[in-house]
Amino acid sequence: MGTEREVNKNYQRQALSKALLKDFARIRPQPELPFVTATGESPVIVALGEDLCSQVIARASRTGGANVFVLHRGSVKLLALEPTAPGELPPEGPLERVVAVHEDIRMDMLLDSLLMHPGQEANIRITSGASWIVPHPQRLEPA
Repeated sequence: MGTEREVNKNYQRQALSKALLKDFARIRPQPELPFVTATGESPVIVALGEDLCSQVIARASRTGGANVFVLHRGSVKLLALEPTAPGELPPEGPLERVVAVHEDIRMDMLLDSLLMHPGQEANIRITSGASWIVPHPQRLEPA
């Protein structure tokens, strides 16, 4: 079993998961999640703002990308994490930007950075070498 802090974080993730499922079920029409795998699946990850980016990306890597619901400063944000090979990254333009982040920043910090540029897609390059395309975060709005 983990430390008391890790156990508490797991309980927080479980509570967030339950609340998200309840809220998501009330939304009509049912929205499609932004990230879909080649096989048509939409993997979901729940993260806390204090979670390290490297931990969330490691979890998303196991499924080849994911829809990540993050509890960010009291509200829930939805990120679509899509892995990409470094050679596949589109050039930076008016609607895209390249963001180099250290793998151990917290999700809150990553979201703060993304939210400073509304409407832009970010091509995130993690210091470990992995690259991810992340559209602008969405806010989950229950009906």
